[in-house]
Amino acid sequence: MDPSAYSDAPRGSWTTGLLKQGEAKTGVDTTANGPLFQMRPYPSPGAVLRQNQQLAQKSIETSE
Repeated sequence: MDPSAYSDAPRGSWTTGLLKQGEAKTGVDTTANGPLFQMRPYPSPGAVLRQNQQLAQKSIETSE
């Protein structure tokens, strides 16, 4: 049976859920908010670049 056939399912139109006029397509989940959205499970890109630079400098120093 179609889940949308139940009476408690919200009904929409063809444009329900689509981007609204003027919303930017950023690739960010606009439904996420709060502490879970603010958590960074991965290091920032700048931290990765700094670490790679330090590792490259160490490898150059050890090869000399």
